[in-house]
Amino acid sequence: MLLKSIRAQNYKSLKDTGIIKFNSPDKLNNSSGLTVLVGENNSGKSAFLGLPYLLRDSYQINDEDRYESNDIKLEFMFDDLNKSIIENIDGGSRLGNSGNITDDNFFEVLKSNRLWNSKVNNPNTNDDVYHSQKDFQRYILDSNFASILSSIQDNPEKKKDFDKLISKLIPKFKSWTTGRTQNNSYIKYRIDNSTELSINEAFGDGILNLFKIVYSLISDKIIFIDEPEAFLHPQAQISLSKILDEISKTKQIIISTHSPFILKSLDYRFVKILHFKLKDKESKIKEIKFSNTDYIPFAKVSYDVYGTNAEEYFESLYFKVYLLSKTRSHTNFSKWLSKKLKILENKNNTASNTPSTSKVCIPVFIRNCIHYPNIRENQNFDNDLKKSISLLESIK
Repeated sequence: MLLKSIRAQNYKSLKDTGIIKFNSPDKLNNSSGLTVLVGENNSGKSAFLGLPYLLRDSYQINDEDRYESNDIKLEFMFDDLNKSIIENIDGGSRLGNSGNITDDNFFEVLKSNRLWNSKVNNPNTNDDVYHSQKDFQRYILDSNFASILSSIQDNPEKKKDFDKLISKLIPKFKSWTTGRTQNNSYIKYRIDNSTELSINEAFGDGILNLFKIVYSLISDKIIFIDEPEAFLHPQAQISLSKILDEISKTKQIIISTHSPFILKSLDYRFVKILHFKLKDKESKIKEIKFSNTDYIPFAKVSYDVYGTNAEEYFESLYFKVYLLSKTRSHTNFSKWLSKKLKILENKNNTASNTPSTSKVCIPVFIRNCIHYPNIRENQNFDNDLKKSISLLESIK
C-alpha cells in the first residue's frame, strides 16, 4: 500500500495544506518514490512528518495542537482507494478516525532526535544551577531500540539486508550484536578487528541514527524521516542520500532535510521537492519544479529556499539562457542579452587594473565579476547578483 496524498487543516501551523501528493516508486528510476521537504526552521515540516501518529484511534490533542483553536481535520488517501478522515470529537479534546486505515502501523516515522530536555524548574536560575537541575537530562527516546533491533538477529534475510546497507554507511564495518545488562539493553558494533564499541544513551548519536534509519529501510512500511542527516558527518550524509535515492525506486520515502550534501545527491529528474514556508503563523507549501534545462537544480533549491549558492545558481541560469540565445560567442550573447533585457548600467566591466566605466548589461557584469573577481571591488555586487538572477529567470 502506498500513500497517495495528505491534506491537513488546522493542525499546528498547517492551517490548510491543500492536497499534498507524494512520489510513488516506479521500480526503474532513482528518487521516483522519494519526496523531500525543505524549508527554514519552524516552517511546519516536522509537524507534517508527524501526521501519521494522528491515525491512532482516539488521539488526545492539546490546545496548542490546533491552529487558532479551530477544529482539526486530516485526510489520508491511499493508492488502493483506502481513505481515512481524522477529525475532532468530544468537544475537540480527541481526534477520531473514520476510515479504512485506523492506526499508524503502515508507517515507520523517525522523528528528529532531541538531545536535551529543556524543562527547568525556575527559568531565572543562573547557569550553574541550571546545569545541575535534575530535569535537565538527555531524552532517552530510543531506550528500547536495542530490543527492537534484536528481532532481526534471528532473521537471516533481514539481517543480511541490514548488514549490506549499514556497511555502505560505516566504513570498514564488520559486525554488530545486541544484548542486555541487568538494567539496560545495548548495541555493540565492530569496525575491522577493533574493540567492540557500544551504543547507548550516553554516546554514539551518529551511529545510532544510522542504525535506526537502516532498520526502517528494511521494513515494508512507508517511511517518514525527519532530518536524516542528524549527527552525521558530510561523507555519511552523501552515502545515506545515495541509499535513499536508490531504495526509493521500490519504497515510498518522505524526508525533511537542511543538508546540502543530501540535496546535492538527489536525482532531480524524478524526486519531488516540497518547499515549506511560514507566513503569518501559517505553513505555505509549494512544489519546486524543474525542467530539463535546469543544469544545477541543487543551486535552484538552495537559492529559492535558503538564499544560498547564489553564484552557482546564477551561472546555471546564465548558461541556460546562453543556449536559449543560440549565439556562438560571449560577445554576441552580451549584445543579444542587452537587447532582450533593455537594462544597461554604468559599470567598470574590465578585468584590467585600469578603471574603465561603460554601459553594460547587469548579468554580463556579474558573469565577469565571477570570472574576474578583481572587478567586484568597491561595486554593489551582491545586490546586482540578486537583480541578475531575477532578470535571467524572466527570460523564457
